[in-house]
Order: sequence, then structure tokens, then C-alpha cells
Amino acid sequence: MKKIKIIGIDPGMAIVGYGIIETPFNKTCFKEMKMKKVGFISTPKDYPFEKRLYILEKKFLKLLKETEPQIAIVENLFFFKNKKTAIKVAEATGVIRLSLKKRKIKIMDISPLEVKKILLKNGKAKKNEIQKRVKEILKLKKIILPDDASDALAIAIAGIKKYGPFS
Repeated sequence: MKKIKIIGIDPGMAIVGYGIIETPFNKTCFKEMKMKKVGFISTPKDYPFEKRLYILEKKFLKLLKETEPQIAIVENLFFFKNKKTAIKVAEATGVIRLSLKKRKIKIMDISPLEVKKILLKNGKAKKNEIQKRVKEILKLKKIILPDDASDALAIAIAGIKKYGPFS
């Protein structure tokens, strides 16, 4: 049975969360999702911004080479109170997208609202509710921390439900 690896990505500048799920490429995928890897990439806060982007690209390309996902689900940039933060996160997201393109990985987008609605049927769900739902769906023993890593798994799961030929 053919399996597919999906990487969920929670973009950021200080921390980029990632979660990789492997699942059959058929209707049973929701019952057979397996977490393959989860974590985050961080960059030193005291480094110049351009160097942080460079480090992000190097670490992210290494992750992609090691894990070989076929599909990436990237969370869309949404509302930010601080324009400077939004611009930096957008630039980091650009580095992530370019890295995915370099590895020829199909990129799909999902919004935070869609993730919450798909996983919990509630667009106003809280972080801890999402973490508990991810733990439940993937049959994990404990909640994944930090939030960025757990969010990335939620993004991957919701992306599978939104885009897959799985329904």
C-alpha cells in the first residue's frame, strides 16, 4: 500500500514548527495517520535578520532532505498587530516556500481558522484544545510541546482532511 508523507509547517521568524505525518494514500488515511517526526527550527535572536533567514534555509533544507515529504501544508499568514513582525514572518515564509520548491515538494495552504474548524468544528478553539485533539487523533501518549510543533501537526492533519483524495 502506497504511503505519503505530509509536512505541516507553522511559519515564524524565531521558531518554525514542523510536523511530519505518514498515511496511506486512500480512504483509510484518517485511521492510519502516524507521526514520523515533530519539532521546530529556531534561529538566534541576536543574529542579524539576513543571517537568521540563511540559517533557517539551511536547517529547513536539511530537514526536507532527511525526511523526504511529498506534500507541504503551510499555514497562511493571518492577522498580526505588529507590522514589523508580520513582514519578518512573511519573509521567513518565503524562505520556507523557496526551500520546498527547491526540493520539488507540492505546497498547499491552510488558514488558522480552517485548521480549527476542521479539527474541532470551532473557529475559536484555544491552543490547548488543538493540542489535545492532535494527541487524540495521532494516539500519542502526551501533548506535543512547544505550541509551534503541535500546531504544525494540526496543520498537517487538517491539510490532509482539506486536500486529500482521502474522503
